Amino acid sequence: MSEMVRIGDSLTRTEDTRFLTGHGAFIDDLRFDRQCAGFMVRSPIAHGRITKLDVSAARAAPGVLLIVTGDQWIAQGHGPIPTKSPVSTFKDGSPMKAAVHHCLSDGTIRHAGEGIAFIVAERLGEARDAAELIDVAFEDFDTVVTQDVAGETSAPQLWDIAPGNLCLDFELGNRADVEAAFDAADHVVSLKIKNSRVTAAAMEPRGCAASYDAATDSYTLWNSSQNIHANRTMIAEKVLNIAPEKIRHVAPDVGGGFGGKNSLYAEPPLVLWAAREVGRPVKWVADRSEAFLTDTHGRDQMSEVSLALDKDGTFRALKVHSVGNVGAWCGTIGPFTPTGGSARTQGGPYAFKAMLYTAEARFTNTAQTDP
Repeated sequence: MSEMVRIGDSLTRTEDTRFLTGHGAFIDDLRFDRQCAGFMVRSPIAHGRITKLDVSAARAAPGVLLIVTGDQWIAQGHGPIPTKSPVSTFKDGSPMKAAVHHCLSDGTIRHAGEGIAFIVAERLGEARDAAELIDVAFEDFDTVVTQDVAGETSAPQLWDIAPGNLCLDFELGNRADVEAAFDAADHVVSLKIKNSRVTAAAMEPRGCAASYDAATDSYTLWNSSQNIHANRTMIAEKVLNIAPEKIRHVAPDVGGGFGGKNSLYAEPPLVLWAAREVGRPVKWVADRSEAFLTDTHGRDQMSEVSLALDKDGTFRALKVHSVGNVGAWCGTIGPFTPTGGSARTQGGPYAFKAMLYTAEARFTNTAQTDP
């Protein structure tokens, strides 16, 4: 009979040996027969319009197997990356302004690093060399990168459907009780807080690999992901327009996530499609610069917090207004973070009789924010 383990006992970890001895199996450790390499060509500008995109020289480059551009991707009927924010309506009940986010640019660039073409080649070096041969030109637009400026009437507009770059607004609480408590309070203390934008910076950058079995018309996707089942369904049903059971979605060892590997990104649908097109396994792995540019970011909220209290120190009411920067797209659940996601954290352990949380989520020419 094994020795009883008590609370507080130090337990031996059993999973560490293979990692410490170099036997982990992360995405870039995986090797497949006849594997080829994917490479994303990305925009160097944050806001503008593609005026020229000629990939003919790149297609003829040594080792290149496939190049797809945004117009070609969309013309094939592939759907946009969906948003599944649990809060999806404005205060007045109207639907959220959900930006249409395709896996490759629709011709308008909305943040630096947005994909404009996907290359598959025999080797990664050949894909990178081919990218240098793409003849691309842009018309630059003015940019907006902070949510306070995004709401100004003179700010550049990212989406015609979202005047004032407003993606969503939100309110939760008992407004009348809060206003009464503030009117009767002995003291009111207010503070403006900037919760800075951050990136997860996992040790293992995002990466994925895919294979296609023509005999069964089915796919396998190996993905450095925190969110296997929901992302498989969204890729299948919303982007590639196939049945979810056609995709086997595998997460091997994942070298850190911290929320940054929770969302659905453009690259997994692209490698799945490319694997079918070339009839060979395709692997794509981000470098660190790509990760900083294109991983979902976190936080980025500007808030004004006000506290009503009596002269004996008793807290009476809390009022918060927050403006979140969701970036160029809605992300998987991005608009939820500054709205319902933040609302549920207000007040902490304190017994407020009245609280009010209001928020806005605004678009900017930055990478999307998510969990």
